[in-house]
Amino acid sequence: IGGVIQILFGIGRLGIIGYFFPSSVIKGMLTGIGIIIILKQIPHFFGMDEDPEGDFAFLQLDGENTLTELLKAFNALISGNISMGATLVAIIAMAILLLWSNVLSNKGKIFTLIQGPLVAVAVGIIFYLFTKDSSLAITQDHLVKVPVPQDFDSFLGQFSFPNFASIGKTE
Repeated sequence: IGGVIQILFGIGRLGIIGYFFPSSVIKGMLTGIGIIIILKQIPHFFGMDEDPEGDFAFLQLDGENTLTELLKAFNALISGNISMGATLVAIIAMAILLLWSNVLSNKGKIFTLIQGPLVAVAVGIIFYLFTKDSSLAITQDHLVKVPVPQDFDSFLGQFSFPNFASIGKTE
């Protein structure tokens, strides 16, 4: 629905509406969202992800909240109970992302054609493949679980359409 609205606004030349919002408001909102995302990802950075998908709400389903999760991650870091493999991959990926966009993108055309996030994912996969049998191995509970369809019907079964019947309901 959001994409349809954007297309309609583009056709109607309604992009001018953006000029009515001060850029400081937009930057502040995006900064707030970024801070929330960073705070939610810190426990995953150290491999503290009993709930790998995470909870988007401040008060989580497991009785924790964002601050208690951060406290648990900090205590795990102090006591040395972090996943070194997950932490090392996170540090390497962050270094790639920062260097790619801030340093390497100015060094050559290849660094603008190939995006840093793609390189970070590829390096993470290579790290996993080379450290499977070492102390830095990333355990199965830290890996992304991608459904693999057995046939074409199960492939199509992975997709669903939005339930438009819910629009307008107040429950």
